[in-house]
Amino acid sequence: MDKYNQPVGQAQQVNGEYKGTTGFALDGTVTSQKKLSQQELDSIKQSTGTLHTQYGKFVKVSSPNDIPTSETSKSVDNINENTKQIIDPKYK
Repeated sequence: MDKYNQPVGQAQQVNGEYKGTTGFALDGTVTSQKKLSQQELDSIKQSTGTLHTQYGKFVKVSSPNDIPTSETSKSVDNINENTKQIIDPKYK
């Protein structure tokens, strides 16, 4: 974890692009940010188990719950205060 309690070496969104964070290796060397390839980004999305947003924590499940459409977001980009589940094919 870094000083902001963020995992070191994980993807973060910077100005609309996902980049790896600067991190420190066990041997004391420093790694700098790099732009993630689409394959790397897809892999991170596939392995994501939990999304933390300003509207709460969303946990990946094997099948969607039967809840009203008004409480379902079809994209991570469209989450709002009424969202109870996200069905985003990019995060399968």
